[in-house]
Amino acid sequence: MSSLAGWRGTVPQAADALQLMIGSMVGPHPVHGRLIADDLAVATVHPGCGETIERIASSGDGSVVVAFAGHLFTEDDTVRRYPARHCLELYRDAGRDFPSRLNGSFAVVVHDGPRSELHLVTDRLLSRALYYSAGSPFLFASEIKAILEFPGVSRQVNSDRMLEFLLRKRLFGPVTYYDHIASAPDASVTTWDGSGIRSTRYWRPPCDRQLCHDLPRNARRLHAALRGAIGRACAGATRPGLLLSGGLDSRTVATASPRPLTCATMHRQEGREVRTARRVARTLGYDHHFERLPDAFPLGLVTDGALIADGRDGFHHAQALHLGGWLRREGVDALLGGWFLETFFSATDLIQRQLSLFGRGRPVPLLASIEDLDLADWIWHCRVGGNRRALGELVSEERLEHVAAQAKQRIRNRLNDLGAEAPNRQALATVALAGETSAHPTHTNVTAADRLAPALMLLCDSELLDLFFELPREHRLCHRLYSRLLTQTDPRLRWVPYSSTGLPVSNSAWLEFAAGSLSQAASWAAETCVRRLNPDRTLAHSPWPPFHRAVRARPEWHAYLRRRVAASRLADLGVLPGDGLRALVEGHIVGRRNNWVLLALWVTLEEWLHRYG
Repeated sequence: MSSLAGWRGTVPQAADALQLMIGSMVGPHPVHGRLIADDLAVATVHPGCGETIERIASSGDGSVVVAFAGHLFTEDDTVRRYPARHCLELYRDAGRDFPSRLNGSFAVVVHDGPRSELHLVTDRLLSRALYYSAGSPFLFASEIKAILEFPGVSRQVNSDRMLEFLLRKRLFGPVTYYDHIASAPDASVTTWDGSGIRSTRYWRPPCDRQLCHDLPRNARRLHAALRGAIGRACAGATRPGLLLSGGLDSRTVATASPRPLTCATMHRQEGREVRTARRVARTLGYDHHFERLPDAFPLGLVTDGALIADGRDGFHHAQALHLGGWLRREGVDALLGGWFLETFFSATDLIQRQLSLFGRGRPVPLLASIEDLDLADWIWHCRVGGNRRALGELVSEERLEHVAAQAKQRIRNRLNDLGAEAPNRQALATVALAGETSAHPTHTNVTAADRLAPALMLLCDSELLDLFFELPREHRLCHRLYSRLLTQTDPRLRWVPYSSTGLPVSNSAWLEFAAGSLSQAASWAAETCVRRLNPDRTLAHSPWPPFHRAVRARPEWHAYLRRRVAASRLADLGVLPGDGLRALVEGHIVGRRNNWVLLALWVTLEEWLHRYG
């Protein structure tokens, strides 16, 4: 996707330094725009696919410069093709409030020479990150790699934040692995005036909205909002596509689309997931393609997978690179998906309570009162990485608690900024979680185009996002809203089963809830029994080739992991003990214990530190 990088200040050999920053970005990114002035340098890069878009614009006297990365959701062809010019005009009219008039997935940099200010602007859900380093010069970029490649920038890491990533698969708040590099907050204008940094929010969740408890009406409204958002996001595309699974999220997107979609399903085998997706596509009259993933994760993709997401997402998501061939063959220039829709509209992150089942804590919905919960504590614990037990054998409990306390404080700061005391606390917590997904840009970067966008970008549509705050909690429970939407808008889909349950999508909410809950419980119990009886086996419903299975089955993985342990940067930095890592890896290789979640994150960090540590 398009990215930007640059600085404010004076730099000798500016052209060479700017090229170093641009060249670090993953993927084939030809320079789309470049501007070098006395106290400003900026460049935008773009994959070169799709329509030509102007990404840098300046005022007539060059005193105000705007650089744009992303895509505006609009049917206005001029605004869509000249977004930087549009932002410049809005800035002249509204000043720092101009982002409130934008709709889409974007990152914008505005240099106001007369005021000696540089503004970094992010969209409402931070679907595109903007990182900065407030030194001399002031550096900014869409990817951390670009800042680290600038001559003289320190690569000293913060070990506590690496432990946080190993615990919860992400970093909470506007921080990175580097103390001198931060991320601009969501829905904000971050301003640097030479003396300091200040951030101002231009959008806050509208938590004072009146809740609507009419389920059929809410289903119709969600369908209309999705339809409008898809139409605006895919405006100008010649052939929009959809990553279609057998679940309800992508199926809902398919039903709401105002245009025919070319669908694809990625999986290791042509099982129930693929058959269900194909049936959904045929029911709607869409073309469907099955893209087979390799049975074992290719060792050659490990480094690319770690670098794509700046070391902040598991490397295994790089398998989405296999989509490239299908995109080229079919000429798809706008790609949708169901990612993250579940966070907003299908209750995946409802407030839940942990119950002990078979010796493990399991989240059970509807048992916890949201008024009695510490939201920061819940957000921290609901993003379970499954690594606390294994890390507890390597790192002291006191240090893990220290890391958790730091992260929870950043979460509390974010909730306070959003307005955590508003009535709709559940909605606020969900938005707070969605705002952290900017640490997971893999799916957007590997597809290498702005409108090959996951659902998080679709949710940046202002109309769809505002609707979320008018839905009561009970309408986001176990797909009730989805089920009603699907049966109202296209009754043919009622009898196409939901892949994880194998049962039809019923418009009877209680049957949907009971069937889904029982099926999920049975699936979890069966998987637990299988893994305990034979740790080398896994159930076949997962679309991603299991890392732990590949490790045990392929000797080249054994050698790779042992090399990584022998030259571990995390051990050198004192994040994890070398002997403990060695025992962790050997125990996994011989099948004594399944540590694949922790090992996958550890490998990601090792690959990142090998390059940028």
